[in-house]
Amino acid sequence: LIVETIDYYSRNVDPKKGIYTDFVKQLVPQSDSVITFNWDNLLDQLFSEHYGTTKDSPRYWEAEDIVWYYWNFLQVCTDEKKPIWSHARTREPSWSHLYTKDPYIPDSPWQKSDSTIPFGPHYIKLHGSIDLVYCSNNLCENFLKPLIRKGKFIDENKCGACHEAVKLYIIPPIQNKPIRDMPYIRRSWNKAQELCRAAEQVVFWGYSLPQTDHWSNWLVRQIWNGRCQEIIIINPDCFPKKNGIVDDSFVNRFCPKEEFSGKTIKRSEFKSFKEFIDSTNSEGG
Repeated sequence: LIVETIDYYSRNVDPKKGIYTDFVKQLVPQSDSVITFNWDNLLDQLFSEHYGTTKDSPRYWEAEDIVWYYWNFLQVCTDEKKPIWSHARTREPSWSHLYTKDPYIPDSPWQKSDSTIPFGPHYIKLHGSIDLVYCSNNLCENFLKPLIRKGKFIDENKCGACHEAVKLYIIPPIQNKPIRDMPYIRRSWNKAQELCRAAEQVVFWGYSLPQTDHWSNWLVRQIWNGRCQEIIIINPDCFPKKNGIVDDSFVNRFCPKEEFSGKTIKRSEFKSFKEFIDSTNSEGG
């Protein structure tokens, strides 16, 4: 019921007319990554279809900048092997089916390694998505591999390898989330961990970080011990009192006031995304 409801309203909403458009416009495509727990595909549509991918669509950036988010989404969150663009002269795919990922040495807060893979901008959905499906046949070559669902939600999808019916690839809203049992979800969390460690500024938007969400709390701790210099929280729960005093007990979920690795992380709070954008514009950011 939840998935059908999300799909219905996603199909009846134009993401270009909502606040996600303002969100996408303020991203810096060379450095900003997006990590979400949402199942919907509104941002998927913005990144892959509406910006820079057709002749008539608004071009906030060059095509390769905005499509890069979706390319990394396919690389990290799914097992799709489709190239997103070709080289201009040869028209050959920019990456192949046989590409192998080499081992690498991750960056640390104290030093960078020449062997580290470039992070680049990433779009990661840590709880799966209603537009992803997977094959549950353990004898199939596509077993547990998430792929982009074809057609509309009501259209039946079958595995292209074994031709059995596929299932939706989502993490259910339960306390004991089966993240370790889903390889590509697990890979997404590992990638998100490294992005959080490397980030100098982290923005939490519309999330309360409940104590029972153990995986998310683990991910936030990676931010504290990384390169982060500022954490921004956009949530009206930061200001429960009428006089505007910040609720430290709520904000401390995201970043306690203690020092980490000899540094203090700056904390900022906003009631809405618009308030955050207005503040950024007034500061010339």
